[in-house]
Amino acid sequence: MKISCFTDLFDETFLTESPFLSHFIKGHLMLEFLMLKCVEITFPEKMNHAEKLTHFNLIIFLYDNNIIPLKLKDILISINRMRNKFAHNIAYEPSIREYEEILLEAKSFSHDMTDGILQTLEEVKDKKILGECESSIFVEPFLQLSYDLHSIYQENGGDWENFIKKDY
Repeated sequence: MKISCFTDLFDETFLTESPFLSHFIKGHLMLEFLMLKCVEITFPEKMNHAEKLTHFNLIIFLYDNNIIPLKLKDILISINRMRNKFAHNIAYEPSIREYEEILLEAKSFSHDMTDGILQTLEEVKDKKILGECESSIFVEPFLQLSYDLHSIYQENGGDWENFIKKDY
């Protein structure tokens, strides 16, 4: 959407529903929460530092400290890049192709435990815009990547359900 007047700005800001944007921002926040939990369980002494990092720098911190692998770092950066487009362009709406690229990148790393990424790729296949898609699919890449981050959290001593260190 091109914003050419104040009414367009108002409409885009308050009247335009965007399930994609809503799910994307919440998914981004969920991944950041889990990344911080991975730092907390692995290097609790570095939490104060990690909480002050930008999302991008948190990803780099996790990678540089061998908490996440390269492919996960790359997909998290791609997701953050798209989030930045939302943050700096109120009218930004990703194309189906842009979203497919994120999905394909997530698929190349994620264990896709419930086949959610594959189902999402199938849903977007013949669509022209994201608004034509079933909105429930928009959570899938975040859900699958959260499973992967949660596994990393557990591998570093975190409990399966509660965000606490396991006592053996």
